[in-house]
Amino acid sequence: MQAKPQVFIRARAMTGLQPLVHSLGGDVVALMGKFNLDAALLEQPDAVLPLDRLSALMEDAAVTLDCPDFGLRLSTYQDIGVLGSLAFIALYAHTVGDAIEGIARHLPYHSPGLSLKLINDDASGLSHACYALHSIDPTHTQIVELSYGVAYQFMKSILGEDAQSVTVHLRHASISARQRYRRYFNCGLQFSQPRDALVFPHAMLGHVVDATHGDLYAAATQFVSHTMRRFPLDIGLQVETLVDRQLANGGGNVVRIAGQLNLSRSTLHRRLAQQNLSFKGIVDSVRRRRAEEYLGLHSVPLHQLAALLGYTNGVSLHRSCLRWFGEPPSLMRMRRCKDTAQE
Repeated sequence: MQAKPQVFIRARAMTGLQPLVHSLGGDVVALMGKFNLDAALLEQPDAVLPLDRLSALMEDAAVTLDCPDFGLRLSTYQDIGVLGSLAFIALYAHTVGDAIEGIARHLPYHSPGLSLKLINDDASGLSHACYALHSIDPTHTQIVELSYGVAYQFMKSILGEDAQSVTVHLRHASISARQRYRRYFNCGLQFSQPRDALVFPHAMLGHVVDATHGDLYAAATQFVSHTMRRFPLDIGLQVETLVDRQLANGGGNVVRIAGQLNLSRSTLHRRLAQQNLSFKGIVDSVRRRRAEEYLGLHSVPLHQLAALLGYTNGVSLHRSCLRWFGEPPSLMRMRRCKDTAQE
């Protein structure tokens, strides 16, 4: 029987792990070593690690550090920015429904082992936003609670006080005291449900997102500010990093990137030219690098891969792969699958 392909997730999913483990008297290096994870990943947010190992690590930490709400505590160190470019997708969405749809469409950027599905129940007038983690042990609950802790905070950031109308449904039974859960969820909470989901009135899908709302805006702008501090004199690296982070949602748009850097389009072009660079060339380079990476994620359909690269259709991806690699994406993926099977 052919082994199931391993599912990976971006290392930024471990944001806050080090300070949390330290606050509980643990050693994060030793903890990660138990699961063959290099502690250097903590400083490499765009690197990847096996999703099942992260899930197992969190279960182990909850037991060895005597912290049954470990996943929920970790969620307080994170925000929507943990999903990288998805923070920008949410920020620029017009409505809550648009934000959920955009995140669902581009979630494979963070991990092909994650999915977000919106189920509308016309009879009850309720919508279920079901965030699921695949290829993990079904008995693992810490990473589920981490995910829904972050998801609920995101809903609070775009709904404000209306977030009290949200109910969190979890498939597993309670693993902490009720009063502990109330620290993280200022809303209804139900256990042993048919599915994990955020449940809210269907009308909330039309709620207009306020892009200036503190938490949401901060999650998106923090990365821009960090990028400018990290590369204060290198406009080329600033642009490359911002394009890479937002590729699936307008990262190839020179007006948007220039605006985030507080520059006019002409000034940005001129400053790039001083480094013998062009905006178009940077976007093409980032797309090529990411295409090589994504073509190795066999569970991501090619039409989704094209969207992750900022293309509006698969034809553009096809033409670019011919130009970059001398072969179409389908053939390149097929060859990679064959090479992996022979290893």
